[in-house]
Amino acid sequence: MFSKHLESLKSFLAKDNQTDRATRSEPALKLVEVRKGIKPSIIIINGFLSKKSEDVSDWLEVVDELYPHNEVLHARWNAGDLTSIATDSGLVPERTEMLATKSIQMSVFDALSTATGQWKNAFHESNQVGVELAAELEGNESLHGAILMGHSLGARVVRHTLAELDKPVVSVAYLLAGAVSSEQGEWLEIFKKHPETKFINCMSQNDLVLKNAYPMGCLFDHEPAGLTPLCEENCINLLNLDVTEYADGHSDFKQKKIGQYLKKELVKLDQSKIEERSLSLV
Repeated sequence: MFSKHLESLKSFLAKDNQTDRATRSEPALKLVEVRKGIKPSIIIINGFLSKKSEDVSDWLEVVDELYPHNEVLHARWNAGDLTSIATDSGLVPERTEMLATKSIQMSVFDALSTATGQWKNAFHESNQVGVELAAELEGNESLHGAILMGHSLGARVVRHTLAELDKPVVSVAYLLAGAVSSEQGEWLEIFKKHPETKFINCMSQNDLVLKNAYPMGCLFDHEPAGLTPLCEENCINLLNLDVTEYADGHSDFKQKKIGQYLKKELVKLDQSKIEERSLSLV
């Protein structure tokens, strides 16, 4: 019975393709100015939020620790109301032990069946948003060198954007609680295409959304970057950072302590890069 439920969802959560999407009447992405400032531009990308959410003031707690004088843009897109899917549908139980019995697993999959449409749309929408953001970055010289900061499904948008870019115009890519695959095959070509880009992957083992809801939404197909390190062997500019002591849950990444911690770790990354280049000249 369990496998029957799983198989019935696989066709519905198939990989994205253009023919699977209805004809689009308006852009998937809108870049909204949060504040003016110096370049490079900081582009913040939300996820797992209501599609009506436009308040991004929480992001500034992180951004102001790292880039207090930079221009900030909000990449606004329709991520769906995935928070309610995770909580109202019972996909994130109060206790992990609740998933232990077969009957609970069945009820969770029944709940998931009612929510898969929104999951699928949001996952597929992140692909189109990445296509449009890549076009904006390449076509607008003022955005060259931009710093991308994606939370949750926003990290998935970051990955799609980098995959679509023909030019290495992103200077730093932050993945916070990344609801995106950590598998090597998903990132190898991106690392090759963007050799100078810094990749900062922030993980928390307190993230019950990624531990419980995300695997079901992806049919246990892969581990998310928000829980599992990206492969450092493939990128000298990659930092996998465990921020468990600072982030109590999936929605606790956009706050001052995270920004302060990231600031210290970026200094270490820059110093190690300087030392590595010095050694190569000896």
